[in-house]
Amino acid sequence: MGVIKTLFIFAGMMKYNSATFFALLAVSQADCSVDGLRCCLSEFLPLVSPAGIRLTKENLNNTCKVAKGSLECIEDFSDHCVARGNDILEGNINKSKAFIITACGDNFLENVEEYEDCFTNSSPSFQKCYNKTLLPDAVGNDDEAMWKAECCAYKNLRNCAVQTVEDSCGITASELLQKEIVNINGIGLEVACEDVFHECSNSGMMLASSLLPFILLYALYTFRIL
Repeated sequence: MGVIKTLFIFAGMMKYNSATFFALLAVSQADCSVDGLRCCLSEFLPLVSPAGIRLTKENLNNTCKVAKGSLECIEDFSDHCVARGNDILEGNINKSKAFIITACGDNFLENVEEYEDCFTNSSPSFQKCYNKTLLPDAVGNDDEAMWKAECCAYKNLRNCAVQTVEDSCGITASELLQKEIVNINGIGLEVACEDVFHECSNSGMMLASSLLPFILLYALYTFRIL
């Protein structure tokens, strides 16, 4: 089915062994694939993609013109594809729906406008970072290998974009961009890939914010021994 069609509607069942998990995936309907959900956000996804960071007020405002259809599409996907009782995935999808409403509001659009020039200027550095993380074409033909590749591609896109913007534009701008990526590009994947992220290559950039607790502990330890 291809990497992008790897199914994740049974993400709440990841505690099963991998053979059982992927057997469950194989019997699912094609409409309930990652493609099925990402198709609902086809207008939003280009705002941050391997092609660059294109998050501007104008682009977002134009995208928001189809937000109603996107929300209805996500709702339909959730009703027909998310396994009953999978509260974690359902919650993730609902969070993304709420974000779309927020992102199309005046406050978020104004915040994007404040940083849009810096977003655009950071785009080449983001692409350079992301391209370094790309895996060889031959990542394996089995479902598990393709699923890992899909998860790692998303993780590296998220980390490279957020960290590049933080370095160039500051923490507030990076937090704004991270909300966009996690809720749009990461819809479903943030949950379904949770047990896969740690297997991704370290070639991707690690977010500085994730290192902050260790930096603080090191500073305290150094202060004590001086």
